[in-house]
Amino acid sequence: MKIVFALAFALTLSSGCHKTALEKIKVMKPDLESAAAIALGPDESAFSKAADAPTHFATTYEPFYDTGTAGSFSSYGSATIQYRYFLNPNATAGIFILPGRTESMRKYAEVIYDLYRQNYSIFIMSHRGQGESTHLVSNDPKKVEFQIGHVDKYTDFTDDVESFYQIVRSLWPAPQKLFMLAHSMGGAIGALYVSLDGNQDKFDAIALVSPMFLINTGKFTTSVAGTIALAQDGKGGAKQFALGGTGPAPENPDFNTTDNDVTGCRERFDMNVNILHAHKELKLGRVSAGWFYQWDQGTQRIREIGTLNIHNDRQNKTPTLIFSAIPQSGISPSGDDIVKISAHELYRSHNPNVTQIIQIPGAQHEILQEIDTRRNHALVRIVRFFRSF
Repeated sequence: MKIVFALAFALTLSSGCHKTALEKIKVMKPDLESAAAIALGPDESAFSKAADAPTHFATTYEPFYDTGTAGSFSSYGSATIQYRYFLNPNATAGIFILPGRTESMRKYAEVIYDLYRQNYSIFIMSHRGQGESTHLVSNDPKKVEFQIGHVDKYTDFTDDVESFYQIVRSLWPAPQKLFMLAHSMGGAIGALYVSLDGNQDKFDAIALVSPMFLINTGKFTTSVAGTIALAQDGKGGAKQFALGGTGPAPENPDFNTTDNDVTGCRERFDMNVNILHAHKELKLGRVSAGWFYQWDQGTQRIREIGTLNIHNDRQNKTPTLIFSAIPQSGISPSGDDIVKISAHELYRSHNPNVTQIIQIPGAQHEILQEIDTRRNHALVRIVRFFRSF
């Protein structure tokens, strides 16, 4: 499911691409896990297997997901934000999940099932403009405009998170522990949220999986792509597909083509395609010019977190774990084509509360939808990290 954020001719990286100082940061060596962390458990066998995904989604994961309590709240711009929660009577902590761009809550059914079985209560929301929440260009799933990913202001995302946080804390009151697990766009929203003044102590720890701190815009720098989006935005095209990004999501995406640049796991890829076939209202295409411009503004601020220490709202004071997908020799495709992992390194260099960046060799962008050796290793590290608090 190729994600295009700017020009049609900026879809792939070029060896002649202009390199910024950010992009020149070297990939770090992975951190080794301590014996104390390993003792916290679990191991990879505690989590679901990809081979079971085709049958277990229908018989186990989705039925369990449907047992969750659904709710919604009204938010800015006439948006209705959907959420779902799973209170575990054996839980000693809760996990607050923020999905990535294009992702629905239902896509996380397997992840929710696995984490619930690790004795967590689970709380998940659908971001505005996608998934189960209000789509902001059209409310008619039969129209192509319904699939335009749009947001009016990037701060709407963090405002929605604050509203959901208050609901979660009414269900799971402090001092019960609460952790954040956020992927891609959700990871960037989460990082921005916990840096805001007054939010630094709202979570005990956070895990950011492939956070979208800097979008891969191919041959062109993000600033150039942002300028193009701003020009389109200023000409009344804010709610139109970003230039070069016309078109909805493919009807029948192919695992072995450019339709797939997110996972090396065929079973989970097919599982997610089947979700969209069964729930067409969850499909989302490419972003609007307005989305790209707003996201460029928001992620610029994320990359400044920790650099302007005179402002309390520019610091991440929450213990943080980051996961990055990196290439592996002999495996193609591999690595993250959606976001630039150099931005993860920069963020860590400015924020000492980022305790580790865990690199997952051979993985693509959606680490939690990857083959078992990658996905389940990440889940093991996430659970052990949370259990250390």
